[in-house]
Amino acid sequence: MKLSKLAKFEGGSVGDGILTLLAATIGTGILMIPNSMAASGTIWSVVQMVFCAYLSYFSLMTMVKCADEIHVFSYQELALHTFGHWCRQAVNIASFFANQGSIILYLKLNVELFLVIDVLFGGHIFPSWLTTPDNKMLPVIIATVLVLPLSISKELKALRYFCVLNVLFVLFFCYVVVDQAFDYQPIVDSFKSTSFVLWSGFSTTYPSAVFAYMSHNNILDVFKELKRPSLRKMKKIITWTILFVLIAYSIVGILGYATFAGNLSILSDVKISNGIILIAYGYTLDGVRRAYPYAVIICIITMFLSVVISQPYNIKPSKDSLRSFFKSKAGSNPEEKSEESSVKRFLYVLVTLYTAVLVVIFSESAQTIMNVIGSSFFSMVCFIFPSMFYLRIYKEKITMKEKIGHWTMLIFSGVFMVCNTAYNVLGAFGIISS
Repeated sequence: MKLSKLAKFEGGSVGDGILTLLAATIGTGILMIPNSMAASGTIWSVVQMVFCAYLSYFSLMTMVKCADEIHVFSYQELALHTFGHWCRQAVNIASFFANQGSIILYLKLNVELFLVIDVLFGGHIFPSWLTTPDNKMLPVIIATVLVLPLSISKELKALRYFCVLNVLFVLFFCYVVVDQAFDYQPIVDSFKSTSFVLWSGFSTTYPSAVFAYMSHNNILDVFKELKRPSLRKMKKIITWTILFVLIAYSIVGILGYATFAGNLSILSDVKISNGIILIAYGYTLDGVRRAYPYAVIICIITMFLSVVISQPYNIKPSKDSLRSFFKSKAGSNPEEKSEESSVKRFLYVLVTLYTAVLVVIFSESAQTIMNVIGSSFFSMVCFIFPSMFYLRIYKEKITMKEKIGHWTMLIFSGVFMVCNTAYNVLGAFGIISS
């Protein structure tokens, strides 16, 4: 008997599920997509985005099918039920670092956007000591005042209203990119300078594409919060979410890249930006400062808030991985209600958040962080582990076509992960030119 007939969960409709998964998926990495697309060219970048969209749909459905078959709603417990304690610990490590990578990126974006907002208002809103570019306390203050209060909730459904707000912010960002593509300079001139295929950009674009669809640690929360959970509903939720994300990223990537194709250094070399396209609108194609359009100013503020709202969706699975890692070998599901005190849960949140803050304080490039973690731990969490689970759980029922598909996923994802991670790590240490 299927899960939908055995269990009842409080939750919402399919629409609620789509909004929650969208908020967990379409993060503020979208700000850096145009810079990533510039590395590979329009056609090659879109191919990678579509390829990763299909892989993500395939792996998300794989996880839902596995959960429905053995009635387990935690990524870590799927690992425990299929391969045992060692696999659960491997999932804990990969999930922790993958989500920590997202938190680090988001905090770094928060700091950069905060400094830009201060400049936009003449530097008179915040104290001067707070807005110096090398201020080590700014990430701590943002994390403590804005991120931490949103991150102490036990369940994602507590953030449902913030999901709606986050999606609206991202839609407004897409509108601004489209508007500026036609207003910044003639659109025909913009596309004249674009490249279609740059094979060397794979090591930059592919990790960004993997990161773009990272919602695997949240998918089972969405499943269990449905009123009447079923595979049919989850297929609809996943399909619409992936389609929306693919369209949004393609529009922002292509038009954002085309706008600055005449001088890509504006996207990549502005010291404060790390490839954030909104900051680039404050420069002409000659690199001269100009006044930000009002729509861009509003969008910078809303995307700053969007970055804040996105972080609990990574802090929760990262915290759960940390808790699960320190449980006993026969430990229980970290999603189940236990006797663990509120103080202990809060301490896990603090460790998760402030280890990321420390990295932000001492790291230089958000793009490098996303490249390395995106090509390694994201690949494990998104593509490799789900197929491993499916092959073990359905080993008596699986068809030859399914077996070939999942083994292909494992082999190609593993090869891409090893090669791309090695390339990005060597590039990060300056051993090779990346």
